[in-house]
Amino acid sequence: MPDNKTYPDHFLSIKRIDLLILTIIFIASRALLRLAGIRFDATPLAWFYQFLDPLLLQHRLAESILYLHSQPPGFNAFLGCVLMIGRTHATAVFSFLYMTMGWFLVIAVYMVLRYMTVPRLLSLAASIFFTLSPPVILYENWLFYTYPVAMLLIISALLLNRYFQHNKTITLIVFFGTLTSIVLTRTLFHSLWLAAVVLWLIIVHKERAKQILICSLLPLAVLGVFHVKNMIIFQKTGFSSWFGMNLAKMTLTVPLDRLQPDIDRGVLSPIIRLEPFRAPEEYYAFAPFDSVTMIPALDMQYKSTGYPNFNHVAYMTVSQEYFTSALHLVRKYPQYYMLSITKALYRYLQPCSDKAIFVNDNRARMETWTAFYEDYLLGNVLERVWHTTFTNRYGQTRTVHLNFLFIFFPFIMLWGTITARDQNKPRERAAQLTHIFMIGTILYVTIIGNALEMSENMRFRFLIVPFIYIFICLFFKRFFKKSQ
Repeated sequence: MPDNKTYPDHFLSIKRIDLLILTIIFIASRALLRLAGIRFDATPLAWFYQFLDPLLLQHRLAESILYLHSQPPGFNAFLGCVLMIGRTHATAVFSFLYMTMGWFLVIAVYMVLRYMTVPRLLSLAASIFFTLSPPVILYENWLFYTYPVAMLLIISALLLNRYFQHNKTITLIVFFGTLTSIVLTRTLFHSLWLAAVVLWLIIVHKERAKQILICSLLPLAVLGVFHVKNMIIFQKTGFSSWFGMNLAKMTLTVPLDRLQPDIDRGVLSPIIRLEPFRAPEEYYAFAPFDSVTMIPALDMQYKSTGYPNFNHVAYMTVSQEYFTSALHLVRKYPQYYMLSITKALYRYLQPCSDKAIFVNDNRARMETWTAFYEDYLLGNVLERVWHTTFTNRYGQTRTVHLNFLFIFFPFIMLWGTITARDQNKPRERAAQLTHIFMIGTILYVTIIGNALEMSENMRFRFLIVPFIYIFICLFFKRFFKKSQ
């Protein structure tokens, strides 16, 4: 196949040979990983908080999704469909689907790089390294919504770029559909995020305001239906009833001796002394777990797998109790809330492949590559130079150390924000507006994710890792261009 062969205008700058190279490397690497013992980990299906009971997903999917209040419906609906279709071979189906997502992910990264006018060899090298990096391999073989959302985000950037270049209605419709899928999958992305994107598009593309508004009506209406459904059934419009429990995590920095006086005065619930997301029996004093709705997804205290069912209707009361107390503490002790944000940002800047997330055999089987990646490329080696420990409220010891990301990530964010300016030529303007969308998404995930939750924040950052790769390449492109 000739190296100079290109696709037509709508695939400008994308060489077929490059897509073939990426596909061959992707397939070969996955085959080698298979030989090395890397297997798809579907064990989260049994115990992850975010998942409904597997038996309900397989046998009472529609009913269970209708009465799902703890999470947006998208990912559980996906799980249920695969379980019903795959049955005893569901793990193999999940593995195939996630591997397919991985191929789409690397191809989308390469295409966005080329449409952003990054040189071909740099785009190819960055895409290859991305698909071989430990975080991509680990998330690709882990049943959770992180990998699908990361894929949808980079595809949305690709679609947006194509829309800005050609103004095709179908591209805009698919773009909004992709964003809607993200909102229906991950609570971090609120419906207001999609509305903000629509408003931004209308502002920067005034001449196409009517087209943008019309194309966005159906996606917004779909989200509206789920909001209305939750209001009718649960008297709450949000896609997740866990906000109170998540916010409570942001108050764990408040010393215990500061809590008791307010508890004694009745302005704080004793529930605030308990770590959020505990087993049902620990909350019997705070919520009616013996209520009967005749809906298994709402009545079962434990899943058929033996793990707590956090979609039990009583957890809505539990979460509200946490929310009231957590809000009081945030207002009374803003300094401790800021300390929690600092801790959240610290976790956010740990490697996405951190062993706190991946405790399965996959990480152990690629320990050498992962250790090199984390220690020398991300800078965990600095732990040998300086580190300290602290003990949290529950007696758990935590280690604190620095890495390269503490300098590199803020720099990329600052550089990406400063350079997000309009250009005159249509193609350059398309690249710059895509640039703005990506940096806006990075800022959104970073600010919202770390302001509202403190747990596996490094997992949140994986969502925007493809964008980070693109900004690194854009930086080198500009740097070398200026140095010539």
